[in-house]
Amino acid sequence: MSAPRAASFIGLGPMPGTDPGEAAEILIGECMDGRVHLPVLPARGLGTDMVGRTAALMADVNADRGPRSWRIVDRPARLSWLAADYLQRDLDACEEVWGSTPESVRLVATGPWTMAASVENEAGHLVATDRGAVRYFAQSLAAGLLAQASDARRRFSSEIEVEVVLHEPLLSRTARGLLRAPSTLMGNEGFLPAVGYREISAALRETVEPLRADGIRVAIALGPSDGIAPQALAESGAESFWLPRGSLKTTAQKDFAVALIGAGLVLELGIVPVAVTEREEHTGAPVPTAARAIAEASALLWDELGFSRLEIAEKLSLAPAGGFASSAADEAVAQLGAGRKAAELLRRAAGDLGR
Repeated sequence: MSAPRAASFIGLGPMPGTDPGEAAEILIGECMDGRVHLPVLPARGLGTDMVGRTAALMADVNADRGPRSWRIVDRPARLSWLAADYLQRDLDACEEVWGSTPESVRLVATGPWTMAASVENEAGHLVATDRGAVRYFAQSLAAGLLAQASDARRRFSSEIEVEVVLHEPLLSRTARGLLRAPSTLMGNEGFLPAVGYREISAALRETVEPLRADGIRVAIALGPSDGIAPQALAESGAESFWLPRGSLKTTAQKDFAVALIGAGLVLELGIVPVAVTEREEHTGAPVPTAARAIAEASALLWDELGFSRLEIAEKLSLAPAGGFASSAADEAVAQLGAGRKAAELLRRAAGDLGR
């Protein structure tokens, strides 16, 4: 397995619109180093949201939409088939547009803890209430991703480098005991108990280790990091982690990132805005965020974290500040291009930025 590509730029998955072919065209047009990700298009509705899409990907798990959330069911339901069909259509569209061009493809899924915090079992309780079920979810997710990775290698190239990003936006709430139970009869005053870092790390490893054994690099996208012990990720087997710039403000938040970088993980910094702030007066074309401003802000944050600029090339990568699902297509094009150019600046002239 090659080393993670730092001083590079990669998206998180969600893209605007409902046409996977259009999303694939945008991504291959703005990718860097032949590095693309499978598009996620939640605007198409149920079955294309991150949770429903991941449920369709998992092995031996059937889910349907219940009154409150996705719910485990005995046999495949209409939405399960629909979500699986969308997944195949997305891969078909990317294969048609990309061919064998990509050198690296990133698969996109919701992580095991956020899935467990978002899906109810047949009794109407969150899967997160049952540690054995969480472990099964994690194993099922790994099996589904391995199957998708095999499909990607068949479609694009047997030599293609495969990555996975696991979205864990609910991990902070899980660690802090802030997950609200569907029933007030469960948990602590309506909240599930806090989960310790050893349990968090163990479930993440159930997903990550089989992927790494297949030569797949794994990133974990967190959102807020508050309440998560750095050991939870450092011991997970993941090779990089995504945090938005807005979650790196307090001393504790920065210390969290420093601990993980010190443990050898690459920081994927979510610093590229997903929308533009202005458009051309006459054409209406979006004005992308200045690549140099993004690169300088990234380098200055790196200074705040206490690392040498010489380490940027190995330990820092750039990413969007979130998904592009709510952006206009032309905004996504503009901002993906800005991120790519900012990463190029970091690779060429990190030592000179912002000084």
